[in-house]
Amino acid sequence: ELAPAVQELGLLVKLWAKGEGVCGAPQGYLSSYSLTLMAIYFLQVDPHVKMPCLQTRHFTGRGRAPQQVQWSCQLPSAALLFRFFSFFDAQFQW
Repeated sequence: ELAPAVQELGLLVKLWAKGEGVCGAPQGYLSSYSLTLMAIYFLQVDPHVKMPCLQTRHFTGRGRAPQQVQWSCQLPSAALLFRFFSFFDAQFQW
């Protein structure tokens, strides 16, 4: 099950990109999928959020499925969105 913070941040980023006219691979911009991956990456690396990463060994189709991971985000959506933009503006090494 998807944590609400993940869904909310992904939606806010995509709504921002659409509103600014900077979304859409056919137009030469990042796709909606790419924006979602950026949001997930940010949630995993931000020191105040620390969303856990699932180990790739769980996706081989062999063995047991991973047990449910417990994680919750205490930051409100507005703070996450601010931190997302700050991260990709100043910290991410393009």
